[in-house]
Amino acid sequence: MTYPVQGPDFSVWDDDNSTPQRVDFNKCKAAGAPFCFIKSSQANWTDQDYVINWANAKAAGLLR
Repeated sequence: MTYPVQGPDFSVWDDDNSTPQRVDFNKCKAAGAPFCFIKSSQANWTDQDYVINWANAKAAGLLR
């Protein structure tokens, strides 16, 4: 089964916080993804990359 629309999900686990590199949302958009999911929390903790991932996904033109 194939799915024509792809929208990946991102969270703090998708990058190495000890480096300046972040998720490359521009690559995601260029690969054809029209949207993505951004994790904000789980149980009793807040995803520390939520704010930067939200802003960078928007800047890349992805629906969030």
